[in-house]
Amino acid sequence: MNAPPLSQAMFQGGWVEIDERVLDISRRIREGDELWRGDPNMRLFYNPRTEEYEVIALDVHGTEYVAISTPHCGTNILIQLARTDWQRGAAVYREFRENAERADRERRQRADDARREKFDQFRHALKREMGHHYGGTTRTYFGGFQGAKTNG
Repeated sequence: MNAPPLSQAMFQGGWVEIDERVLDISRRIREGDELWRGDPNMRLFYNPRTEEYEVIALDVHGTEYVAISTPHCGTNILIQLARTDWQRGAAVYREFRENAERADRERRQRADDARREKFDQFRHALKREMGHHYGGTTRTYFGGFQGAKTNG
């Protein structure tokens, strides 16, 4: 059983192909620019059922597939295409590794900040409770609820 091409099924289902008049993204997907190398076998569609923009591409066997699906039509589509480009090879791995290292550094920094915050809270509480042992005459209280006030 031969199914109609994906783009024909989309058109019959109410999908709309996006042309060059929409931010020039369709032309940049096919011809390329500084972000993306370009692929003449790709087209940009809007799917009203999912309310998303989809880039339809042809694989080496001529079968259409959805390469990118995103709710926004802008340069983010070109960035996603460039990030998933198999021809970039080592650059993709390097970018992935750098992103993973950056995320790990940020996670460690957040953990260190939280640890420092807890240490500062503990130091403050210890100073407040034990200050009278180190030169102070009484415990130091900094406000707070002392009980119900009475007029008397």
